[in-house]
Amino acid sequence: MRFSVQQHGFSLLELMITLSIIGIMMSMAIPVYSHYLVAARRAEAKTVLSKLALAMEKYHVENNTYQNATLANLHFMNMIANNTYRLTIQSAARHDYILVATPLNQQAKQDTTCGALTLNSLDEKGISGTGKITDCW
Repeated sequence: MRFSVQQHGFSLLELMITLSIIGIMMSMAIPVYSHYLVAARRAEAKTVLSKLALAMEKYHVENNTYQNATLANLHFMNMIANNTYRLTIQSAARHDYILVATPLNQQAKQDTTCGALTLNSLDEKGISGTGKITDCW
């Protein structure tokens, strides 16, 4: 009489190899995903800056000046992109303005290439980081 042994499940070696492969894949995927999130939040900040510029232009048409324009009276929140950027009107004079989206917390740590995004009344875009404006905008 013969007894046959049937294996059910995985051996410890198979399990360790599988976990190692998953670990290697995760170590590659997390930085890529993190970079994607930084870029997505920056894109949202750029969109809000552009919308704020349109609101500033409308304010100028109605008041013949940019002075006294505030985020509140233009109906904009000061925290944008899931609280990763602070939106400010840096200056608002009679004929010009400067808008700024400043990165906060992890966004500020991870996006040093672009840093704060600026947009002025002449539609000139700027950054505070070390990168190229064309890469950030």
